[in-house]
Amino acid sequence: MRNNPNSAVKLSLKWKVGLIVSCVLILFGLLMSWFTQRTLEKQFQDNLSQNWSRNEQQLQTLLKYEREYLLRIGDAINTQINGNVKNRLQELDQSWSTLQFEWNLNGLQFHARPEEELFSGGSRISSKNLPMWLDKVHTSEQPATFLDCHSTCQIIAVIPVLEDLDISGFVVVSRSMADLVIGLGHSSNAIAGLITSGENNTKIDRKTIPNWKVKIAALTSLERNQPLLINLTETTSLAEALDNGAHSRFNDKDYILQLLPLNQSEQPQQAYILIIQDVTEALLNIRNITNTSLLSGLSALLLSLFFILLLLRPALARLQNIANKLPLLADSEFDEFKKRLHQPTRPNSTIDEIDVLNDTALALAGKLETLNDAVNEHAHRLVQRSSELAQERDFVNQLLNTAQAIIVTQDINGRVRLLNSHGESISGYEEEKTIGQLFRELFLTPHTLSSTLLAIEAVRRGGRDSFRHEADFYHADGSLSSISWIHTHLQNNSDDEEAAAMISIGLNISERIEAEQRLAWLADHDPLTSLYNRRRFHGEFKSAIDVAKRYKRSGALLVLDLDEFKLVNETLGHHAGDKLLNRVAEKLRSLTNPSDIISRLGGDEFAIVLREADIAETQAFADTIIEHITALETDENQYHPTISTSIGVVLFPAHGEDINELLSYADLAMYQAKEMGKGCWHMFQAGDKTRERVQKRVFWKERIEHALKKDLFQLYFQPIMKINNHRISHYEVLLRMQDGEGGVFPPGPFIEVAEQTGLIHAIDHWVIKKAIEHHIEFNNEGRGINLSINLSGRVINDDDLLPLLKSHLSQDSVIPNNIIFELTETSAVADLASAELLMNEVRALGCHFALDDFGVGFSSFAYLKQLPVDYVKIDGSFIRQLADNHDDQLFVKALTDVAKGMGKKTIAEFVEDGVTLKMLDEYGVDFAQGYFVGKPLPHILG
Repeated sequence: MRNNPNSAVKLSLKWKVGLIVSCVLILFGLLMSWFTQRTLEKQFQDNLSQNWSRNEQQLQTLLKYEREYLLRIGDAINTQINGNVKNRLQELDQSWSTLQFEWNLNGLQFHARPEEELFSGGSRISSKNLPMWLDKVHTSEQPATFLDCHSTCQIIAVIPVLEDLDISGFVVVSRSMADLVIGLGHSSNAIAGLITSGENNTKIDRKTIPNWKVKIAALTSLERNQPLLINLTETTSLAEALDNGAHSRFNDKDYILQLLPLNQSEQPQQAYILIIQDVTEALLNIRNITNTSLLSGLSALLLSLFFILLLLRPALARLQNIANKLPLLADSEFDEFKKRLHQPTRPNSTIDEIDVLNDTALALAGKLETLNDAVNEHAHRLVQRSSELAQERDFVNQLLNTAQAIIVTQDINGRVRLLNSHGESISGYEEEKTIGQLFRELFLTPHTLSSTLLAIEAVRRGGRDSFRHEADFYHADGSLSSISWIHTHLQNNSDDEEAAAMISIGLNISERIEAEQRLAWLADHDPLTSLYNRRRFHGEFKSAIDVAKRYKRSGALLVLDLDEFKLVNETLGHHAGDKLLNRVAEKLRSLTNPSDIISRLGGDEFAIVLREADIAETQAFADTIIEHITALETDENQYHPTISTSIGVVLFPAHGEDINELLSYADLAMYQAKEMGKGCWHMFQAGDKTRERVQKRVFWKERIEHALKKDLFQLYFQPIMKINNHRISHYEVLLRMQDGEGGVFPPGPFIEVAEQTGLIHAIDHWVIKKAIEHHIEFNNEGRGINLSINLSGRVINDDDLLPLLKSHLSQDSVIPNNIIFELTETSAVADLASAELLMNEVRALGCHFALDDFGVGFSSFAYLKQLPVDYVKIDGSFIRQLADNHDDQLFVKALTDVAKGMGKKTIAEFVEDGVTLKMLDEYGVDFAQGYFVGKPLPHILG
């Protein structure tokens, strides 16, 4: 008989699965219950920690409030005391009860010094730390608060009393910590208290907690809660309670104690705020929730969670992959992030949110990379701009402080807001003392025109952009200067009335005004003798002629020069010649009337105009001049040359009414006097033989004026060769006059007349202008030709020459280094000081200078080193017969050696043959000029 298969009890697969699942669920439920309990406990601990942190913050807040409250009370009492301590303390003593009630104070004291107490109200503050606190406040001069638990816990504030910037005492106020404890208990909805430890707790009484050796300073509902506090201290030490609190079960309730120490490092007593919280309900809730979570819905929850986790496992893995890669973005590893997160392309039908998240993360990585690059670039620009702004700020500050001008900024009301360093040094005012003062009171005089003040006001208010004016300024030391001010409006959108609305820049022009006055004087006077110069003389002489014609009066012109004056210069030196000219000028001033006109026309030539004089008076005056000039002697001890003068006299309007004509007559009469002998005068007569000379001069004067007007002058160019290489170095510019009919006049006949009539200056200007035009033309053609331009002897006294040269030399294509100016030796020696000044000025413009006709003077070598010339042209009289004249050979060789020793280059004129050229080469002469080298032509060959 076979056994019935159904008779045996079999455990089907479903039950096995069910059993297994049940076991798993039971185990999972237990774990979940444990986890829930741990979570709730942790949450409980976190909430407890948050409560403790909140209690600590609340304590600090209350302490801060108590300290600030006491400081405000102290400041209020300080304000009452300040200025009259004794009277105020008496009033304070009378109102103490009211203050104690209104301000809830424990005590109030006033100390004149840390050891001297003048007043005490309420509970006396007897802490032995009080002197130390007072010293601390006295040192810092700042109010401070302290915590004292010596006998009872209280907050103490010490406020210094300031009188005339010195500490005259201390206000000390105190307040009990009891209110703070009560407030803390109310805010935390718990039992609050204050306990203290230290040397004062050795005595045991009813408020003592033996296990901790502390005393209860304050406790909510002391009688009811003291047993609870003692119970909490029996199982936990004070140190453990400070670190982790204390927990105890009392009367079937759970309590937790938190200790908050008060910072009292300055004293041995320690105080602690305690907070006792009833956590019975919280712990009971934890237990109930744990049981409920274990019994209700555990199976369904866990089963659902199981299947959900099973289904989401692939998706979670992909999410984990994305999460693991996201830190790469934080590290700016964008390329690595894209490389690791890359996934194969999937059909659209299978794309889910994780795929979208993956693609979004990749897109975000690209945008973050772009944004990161932009941020880096922007940061770089910001750093660069910050550096630029810092440099600009430093530059502006340096500019303001180094600018050689007074720089002042004003607000809308005209008050000074800034004064730079140079302004301080110029004015003598310190910037700190000028701030806030009115500009017009500091920098303008009371006599400043109202129109000027209105214009400045308009600039400040924005009615006009700028205003310029000159004004006197009194320095702090009382001295006076002339200041040129320019006021400029500053754009300001601020409503602040103290913001700068205008900047004023002042330049001290006192020296410029003095220089202008000096230049104005020099324009009319001879700097050596202080007499009128030729330009001013012409104006005054014309005025005298006009007056004589109008009132039918007779006047006289006397032109005189010193006989053999050149001998004085050559034997005694130019300093002696200058002294002699000054003595002559002084003598002429002493012999004339204030209404007469005295002028130094140049060199040793003087002119005197007698506004009213007949023939007899003029003759007597001429004799007087000769007599007194002859009586003059030089100051040199070793040599006393005889001083005399020759005078030419003309009468006006008898002899003429034209200035140049009268000067020509007087000049001719003077030369006629020289022919008569030294120390003579001659009056021009219409029937004199000199009439022919006058007519000749008139003829050439008209020719010169016509040539200037019709541009009939012409430049010729004669080559100058460098001897050592036989190459043309430069060309001398020579002047010719066209006669209008195809002929050409040499310069000899008309140059002398031009110098005598004053037309030579116009000729010099024409020559310079035309020569520089040719120079520019040659440079534009790429020829680079050097030119040597002749100047007349009268150019030394031409005030317009230097401005004219500066104007021409400033043109484009002008190379000053390729231009040489020539001046004859005799012209330079006649007025050595003026010649040296002119040469220095011209060489400063970049040009060179040559001394023409050198060697004809008596002491050429003596003054060669004084003149700043680059070239020395040996006079042709020493060159023409050089091959046959032994004396000329010695002189030329000696002159060449001296010139080389002084750093000058030599040029020989009138070289007519090869023998002469060879000898010059042997002597070391640098350049040669003459017909053998090339004749003057109206154009340049090659």
